Amino acid sequence: MAALDLLAALLRQMTWIVHCTHPVARSWFLLATTSTGTGLERSAGSSARMRANQRTRFLKGNHETFVHRFLSAPAVLDEWRLCGGLETLASYGLKPSINPGAAERRRLAEELAKSIPKPHLEFFDSLKLSFSCGDFLFVHAGVRPGVPIRKQREEDLLWIREEFLSCDQRFEKFVVHGHTPVRMPMSDQIGLILTRERSQPDA
Repeated sequence: MAALDLLAALLRQMTWIVHCTHPVARSWFLLATTSTGTGLERSAGSSARMRANQRTRFLKGNHETFVHRFLSAPAVLDEWRLCGGLETLASYGLKPSINPGAAERRRLAEELAKSIPKPHLEFFDSLKLSFSCGDFLFVHAGVRPGVPIRKQREEDLLWIREEFLSCDQRFEKFVVHGHTPVRMPMSDQIGLILTRERSQPDA
């Protein structure tokens, strides 16, 4: 959700739905980010916009791991560039080439360290891996089948796909997630979030 105009439109739509169609005494939004790397607009602007929304809870997405990894290991740009890394660097005023070599990757890491605002890094550091509310578990990608929620690994919560999506077992909670693109909203979506639900039968 890095395109700033799309993010702004989504927040406006969610606000309208909460106030006009599903009014409640207290509401908040939960975004299973990815705030960096996937849009054509400014990832920097997306990060700032999300931090400014006081009624929103944020979860860590797989793309949020790249910023710190790139700063300490510039070679990771070979992987990051496949999912929006170059666009993210450009959003902070850098000018990467289409296929940066080793020397350029090191230079870009140094430039990003100087360009990225400290509050943005603090925002990325503050992101939670999951959020549990009643019978629902919110995560970015999904959960590892056969592993209790409390023992789930960060790598699976951020990156898992087929093992989770193809699993027919029942989990401890309804799992609300994103990560995997779909052409059309799934029939079991909740609100505006594309999801797959996995439920635990009543004890």
